[in-house]
Amino acid sequence: VHIPGKLVHLDVMPDGRVWGINAADQIFTISGPNGQWQHIPGSLKLLRVMPDGRVWGINANQDIFTRAGVASEWQHIPGKLVFLDVNAKGEVWGININQDIYYRNGVNGNWIHIPGKLVKLRVLDDGVVYGINGVDQIYTINGPKGQWQNIPGALTTLWGLRENGLYNNFLWGVNPQDSIFALNPYNNGWIQTPGSLRSLDVYFEQGTPVVWGVNSADNVYYRRGLHGLWIQIPGLLRYIKVNPSGRVWGLGANQVIFTRENVRANWQVVPGRLESLEVMPDGRVWGINAAQQIFTIAGPSGSFQQIEGSLKMLKVMPDGRVWGINANQDIFTRAGVNSPWQHIPGKLVTLDVNAKGEVWGINVNDDIFYRNGVNGNWIHVPGKLVSISVMHDGSVYGINRGGHIFARRGLECYWIQIPGILKNLWVVKTELSSFQQNTLVCKPNTQEVQAEEARKKAAEEAARQAAAAAAKRAAEEAARQAAAAAAKRAAEEAARQAAAAAAKRAAEEA
Repeated sequence: VHIPGKLVHLDVMPDGRVWGINAADQIFTISGPNGQWQHIPGSLKLLRVMPDGRVWGINANQDIFTRAGVASEWQHIPGKLVFLDVNAKGEVWGININQDIYYRNGVNGNWIHIPGKLVKLRVLDDGVVYGINGVDQIYTINGPKGQWQNIPGALTTLWGLRENGLYNNFLWGVNPQDSIFALNPYNNGWIQTPGSLRSLDVYFEQGTPVVWGVNSADNVYYRRGLHGLWIQIPGLLRYIKVNPSGRVWGLGANQVIFTRENVRANWQVVPGRLESLEVMPDGRVWGINAAQQIFTIAGPSGSFQQIEGSLKMLKVMPDGRVWGINANQDIFTRAGVNSPWQHIPGKLVTLDVNAKGEVWGINVNDDIFYRNGVNGNWIHVPGKLVSISVMHDGSVYGINRGGHIFARRGLECYWIQIPGILKNLWVVKTELSSFQQNTLVCKPNTQEVQAEEARKKAAEEAARQAAAAAAKRAAEEAARQAAAAAAKRAAEEAARQAAAAAAKRAAEEA
């Protein structure tokens, strides 16, 4: 959509409002693509906008200004800078004309000189800063009290996905050797992190991905972000799940159930035995035991309630709807604890579902199917996978039998291959940023479309031929029956006539 106006620089807020600067350093803002540009008094060369609407900027004289939003006034901040960035907490990092680095904690803070030299930087919501110096070397520091660390490589420009860290690591995986990787959405490449895990789960805490995992020896580990250190947590687990609040649930030897409120709490044993479990955002847990019986519990202080039925696997939507598959590959769903199971036609061996109710599943032949909610119909999706995960925005990630990784932006787009080999992957159920969505190229795939059209035409032709063959058989059967009836009538008539002739001769003879 073309937006009237001319700008040389802009910044976008989470609510859709845009702030921009034109070639004359004039400042403008617009509430969204359907709004009208509003001229804001003042002159700036650079600006940054916080999620709460506060704007920070630098003018041509390197003076620093801030305002609380559209309706407020500019406030002059002492100091001189040529570049700055600010995160959701109001932490401001800036660079002056000599490439000196400064930090300030909000409007009422004071500038603190940070050792080092940079020409550009980005500050993330968790306080981690990434920067580039005059010879394109890359550095990072964990807050103003940290130490700069060099990151191998060279960059002239960098962008940070401030809402969830530099790489917004929503997708994590382990390869056949249990090495750990996080997806870099900038190039759909993998960033290897030190360590070895068999299973893991991830959630976001204040914008930072937090990983819990278990290794092949059942040891439990915890890590904050890509550049954090693995911390061993006392206890042994074979399976682990974390809900968005940070509460951890795990299964130990003999299917014993454990939970802890967070990394600082202690493990608590929950009465019962389970082989697998799923955790809802509100804290409710659903699980399946070794006998494929189904149980649910409202939280660690509750008691497990058995749910009628039998399942081998289940997935739970944020609104409480449950989807599951039994030992016969039959599919069932229910709206929550108090509703009945509803059978869904079809056969699957695994499935996943997002907050919108979009269901993706795989059958015993590795065929992929999509269904839009309870009342939708299964649609065959070209490709072969053995595991699949769907995000709340509709993006899908999967692994085939060779460990190759594939992704697509919903039903309308086509599969792209992500380099690498994994045996398992875990997706943080979140909305992808527009940038990440754009890394999953979405355009008609001629081969896929043609293959699907050919499959449909072949199915239609097979149905047509089957109908024609059935009609032909029906016509032949009708003709056979008609001929048989005619022959029967002719025989009966001949017999009647013969009997009449015999009767006549007998009468004449008499």
